[in-house]
Amino acid sequence: MAINTKISPVGIDDIIDYIQNLLYANLTWTNYESYCRAYKNETNTNTMYEVFTAGNDYKEVLIDDRFNATSFFITSDSSTYSDRYNATVSIIFQLNLKSLYPNILHRADEEAHNEVLLILQDNPKFEVSNITKGIRNVYNEIGYGSNKFDDLNPYHVFKIDLNVYYDQNCCLDC
Repeated sequence: MAINTKISPVGIDDIIDYIQNLLYANLTWTNYESYCRAYKNETNTNTMYEVFTAGNDYKEVLIDDRFNATSFFITSDSSTYSDRYNATVSIIFQLNLKSLYPNILHRADEEAHNEVLLILQDNPKFEVSNITKGIRNVYNEIGYGSNKFDDLNPYHVFKIDLNVYYDQNCCLDC
């Protein structure tokens, strides 16, 4: 299990760091890899979600069957401002339900949703606005997934959209 966070996050990355640590500390999942904000990067052949690692390097964060669970964040392309900033932040979860919930005999997708939503409820920094299920639906923006393998057991992919509020705090001496 590992949490991969940004060092000294500011702006929208600060609220993402807060949510990422909140989830990581409270989820009961084993062999869980948590990533910070990913970027939609295009190559000559496809589009992928990747997290920045160092220099000019990125790591792709789509489904990795070495883990029982992975998650990463993506952000909307714009933020609005009134007395503080407001944007949509999405958390994408990629799960092996049988490994996470071995004692549940039926497909445990709703148990996974419930566990995450209970952690995210009633927080003044954000509110849950939507949940999207299925590989094709979650990854429709990058065209990942197919009809044949859309969310077959034991795997499950879902996305939770949050309406987040944050300050554009910055580090002037960075």
